Amino acid sequence: MYMRNSRYEPAIQRWTDALNARGDRTALASAIQAGASVARKGFGSKSGHLVEVIEGLGNVSEWMGLIPEGITFECVGSVDVAADSEGEVATVRYQLSIDDFVGGGSWRFRVGDDGLVGWLEHSPDAISDPIEEGDYRAGGHRKHDHPHTEQSAHHHP
Repeated sequence: MYMRNSRYEPAIQRWTDALNARGDRTALASAIQAGASVARKGFGSKSGHLVEVIEGLGNVSEWMGLIPEGITFECVGSVDVAADSEGEVATVRYQLSIDDFVGGGSWRFRVGDDGLVGWLEHSPDAISDPIEEGDYRAGGHRKHDHPHTEQSAHHHP
């Protein structure tokens, strides 16, 4: 798990709980602001590049609903907080598992005065032999239109 670091740990734990609940509206509403934004970086040939911005509770819930059954997320390591031109930004590593596979990445996020995540950047680690993802438009409403093998099921969301 991660070490306690003020208000950031409870906020990212609620986010993780909402991911594991596949975008359940009640769990998600306790984790993010209504107008929250998720900046999703890609994998495969799009690794490290912003591929999608998902805005608002409904669209983030829809995106989380695409997580295949059996995948679980958890935070690993400590939450680090730094200052930038927009205020404080926290970073934490995440791990996901399904069957015998373990993967991960990092989340950068901002927490509002209300204790909820207002912005989060989702950056998966590089994976071997990824299924290349399609082009998505910002804001959600994308289709999950490629099959998953047991090895490649881990790269969503």
